[in-house]
Amino acid sequence: MSVPLQELAALTRCLQNNEPLPPPNMGILRANPAAVIQEAKALIASDGSVHAAEIEMLRQIRELLGVSN
Repeated sequence: MSVPLQELAALTRCLQNNEPLPPPNMGILRANPAAVIQEAKALIASDGSVHAAEIEMLRQIRELLGVSN
């Protein structure tokens, strides 16, 4: 999924300034929930270990997107 440069810049500013991230655009995320889940899994696995908090986060993402299993 491509993210517009303007939104990437806003996210970068938040991270650099230690500010809270804006809420996700659920309309966009619900348009392709399988892609969202796939990317979340890739991010979770990127450091080579999976923690309980990451599993819980993935469960919450699935719930928000209305995805079972």
